[in-house]
Amino acid sequence: MAVAVEAMRILLLGPVELWVGARQAALGGPRQRMLLALLALQPGDTVSRDRAAEALWGESPPEGYPQRVHTIVSRLRAAVREAGGRSDVVETTETGYRLRIDPSGVDATEAAAALRQARDLRAARQLVAASAVARTGLDLWRGPPLADLADNGWASEDLRRLEELKLSLLEEDFDCRLALGASPGLVDELETASASAPLRERLHAQLMLALNANGRRADALHEYDRIRHRLSEELGIDPGPLLREAHRTVLTDERDERWILVPRSRSSATRKGRRTILIAAGVTAAALAATAGVFLANGGRGQARAALSTHAGELVIATPDLRSVRAEIPLSGTIINEQPGGLVLADSSLWSVTEQGTVTQVDLAHRRIVGSTPLALPTGPGGMAVGLGATWVTDSGSATLYRLLPGVTAARQITLPPLKNTRGLRTGGVAVAGGSIWVVREAGTVDRLSPEGQLEHRFRVPGAMQLVGQGRGIWVLAGDRGVVTKLDARRNRVLARTHLRPSVCCLAVGVGSVWATSEERGLLWQLRPDGTIDDVTHVPAPATEVAYDDGAVWISGYTSRTVTRVDAQTLAVRTIHVGQPVAGLAAGAGVVAFSTFASKQAALLGVRGPVARIVMGGGVLADSDPATPGFNGDRDADWQMLGATCLSLYEYTGRRLVPYAAAGPAERLFDGRVWTFHIRPGFTFSPPSNERVDAATFAATIERSTAPTLRRSAAAGALADVVGMNAYRRGLTTHVAGVEADRHLLTIRLRRPVADLDRRLAAPYFCAVPKETPVIPQGLQGSVPSAGPYYIAGVRGGSWLVLRRNPHYPRPNRAGFDAFAYTFGVDARRALGMTRHGRADYAAVYDAADASALAAQLSAAGDAVGIRFRLSSRPAGGQRIAELFGRVGCRSYGPLYAGVELKRLCAVGGGG
Repeated sequence: MAVAVEAMRILLLGPVELWVGARQAALGGPRQRMLLALLALQPGDTVSRDRAAEALWGESPPEGYPQRVHTIVSRLRAAVREAGGRSDVVETTETGYRLRIDPSGVDATEAAAALRQARDLRAARQLVAASAVARTGLDLWRGPPLADLADNGWASEDLRRLEELKLSLLEEDFDCRLALGASPGLVDELETASASAPLRERLHAQLMLALNANGRRADALHEYDRIRHRLSEELGIDPGPLLREAHRTVLTDERDERWILVPRSRSSATRKGRRTILIAAGVTAAALAATAGVFLANGGRGQARAALSTHAGELVIATPDLRSVRAEIPLSGTIINEQPGGLVLADSSLWSVTEQGTVTQVDLAHRRIVGSTPLALPTGPGGMAVGLGATWVTDSGSATLYRLLPGVTAARQITLPPLKNTRGLRTGGVAVAGGSIWVVREAGTVDRLSPEGQLEHRFRVPGAMQLVGQGRGIWVLAGDRGVVTKLDARRNRVLARTHLRPSVCCLAVGVGSVWATSEERGLLWQLRPDGTIDDVTHVPAPATEVAYDDGAVWISGYTSRTVTRVDAQTLAVRTIHVGQPVAGLAAGAGVVAFSTFASKQAALLGVRGPVARIVMGGGVLADSDPATPGFNGDRDADWQMLGATCLSLYEYTGRRLVPYAAAGPAERLFDGRVWTFHIRPGFTFSPPSNERVDAATFAATIERSTAPTLRRSAAAGALADVVGMNAYRRGLTTHVAGVEADRHLLTIRLRRPVADLDRRLAAPYFCAVPKETPVIPQGLQGSVPSAGPYYIAGVRGGSWLVLRRNPHYPRPNRAGFDAFAYTFGVDARRALGMTRHGRADYAAVYDAADASALAAQLSAAGDAVGIRFRLSSRPAGGQRIAELFGRVGCRSYGPLYAGVELKRLCAVGGGG
């Protein structure tokens, strides 16, 4: 007798899930989910073992990785079988693995099919049906695609494709609703969507037409002027056909046969400016911002909306009613989101931690930065808490807890106790309560630790992700499962477990209640101290953070760009639109604080002089730490950035060594066994440090770059003959005996006479850093303050980086630019196009052959006017790099990407 096998469905548009009928498969760890996502993104196609290994472990897979990949496949098959599905759904082929499933069983494929169907229905003028199909496709999104896979860089192209798919579905729906009648509600949705994708021309054209159809012709014309200016400033292009046609329609209200004109009603069709249109073709946007698709909704108990003007890349400190901003502090990164602890208010200070691991303390009374320290967190922080006289930060990619003293100085690494049957390399939230530190670990483990890191008790809480603490109560959230667990800090036991709905994002503790919010459905639960549910209310948008203070619950919405206030007594809801994606949230001390996502434009805000726009085809500037150049990122790119930000004692001009921070040549005594350097006054570190440079700065820099914790220290090798270096490297002393500082006088004693110490100190390892900069073996990942001509003003992973002029730098601007704006990951064709259209001044592309062919084609067509092309060899490995020069001209002694310092390399409009 044949046994029926229920249909299988794979969900990628949100957390990765696999369902067999009504039963969800327990996929286990992140690697099983990652492999399933990789296969499901191309159902029916073979994924090679090498490609799978690259996705699972990055560029350095472990030894014997084919067998490890097969083990993960076996676990995935077992999970499918236990859910009632066929284990041969993952098929082994000669070169890899293939997913045997009907493509319509993957939600991403279903959404693409919905887009095609909606377009066909709209072409047939079945507008109501087309809109319904588009909305059905949009409803498949349960959150950001692959939301539970923290490391999804391997899927960057697929994620961009899914972002484009969602925006296209939105545009199809808007087109149909425009043709059926542009209501004021549609204008609100289009304003939100176009703000989320500020360079998406089709959305702005739709907004113009909707405004005009609602009698707001002046607003429609203003919208055209605004998007035209933005396209010109950011991309260097003019509005495309859709925007120009929409503009002409608003100006003249003339009929265009290329559009399908549908009157709203018999009466409104005869009024000037009351026509609506259905646009028949789309335009590919030159650039995309955040995904549109979540809008403010009416309903619930006493909801109201308002607006607050903010800027991107800022730490916003606002009044409790969110009617005004008290301070905006620029950030060099983005605050961690969807984890508690991105922002913490305590003891009249506000602490923040960015995705790159930079911890900053802000004095609320004076609205100024007290201190800032970048930590080495390649996979980002797991969470942050403040208490017991310190700031505590977990590393999401290792079993490490950092303890920072007030002023966020003197970072101390604490290795967490080992876990049984697992390596324990993933760490989540952290909280302070009951005189202890509480940390979420792998495998559903919550550790209670002493402030010194000693294990006091270990709890088993399946699915644990986040923690909040108050007094002696600890609440643990298993967000994917929707379970809230209360732990008793006095008796080390579980007091209560409350089952809500899946996809609960965050918790906050208020007076007499615990508040939980949903990530998808816009729900807010109020729990009693015993864990029972007291009340549930709807909020207008899905939540990414929640905070409580002074009788109010505050909820941030990343995609909706909102902050919502819920009265804890009446549950009345008030939503404030802040105009930017929101990350992190804290409330207390008479303020509400949140951050807006960093952007390249925000990092360039206020730059009045020329900006060099540089495009890189390869990796990232992943490591800004002089002590470990190239440790995490591309070595050449790291050294190039160090050259632009570095202040060293000496530097090279061509092949000639000249003093830099040193006031002149060094004084040599005792046949070169003692060297004395006079430090030139006037150098100061960039914000937020603003620390003056003196001899103690370089003494601390030398000790930091040769610290015992840096096992592969090139600096220690360069200074191996300094007195006391051997004892210092072995950990026998806390300082290098042969390095002494007295105000502006630096003295270095050596064990033997040397003639080249000044040349050694010109190496990038000895670029000055602030005195209290911590030593991290993997190199600091955040923005290290610079005393050189430029500093890192903003960075976003492998996407972009901005270097700005150090406002304290005392020398003239030799480079001719006030800022350098980098864009990473650009292929040869796009790089050539950006240079050709004036959107890039310089491009370096790894794929030299492809770039050469494209350049030859443009030259033959006479379309490469103003572009110069050069092939350069990388110093190590002989790799050929294609360089394209637009407005930027470079001197002849080396290619930009091969490590030449930006501060002397480029000049506006000139070649060398």
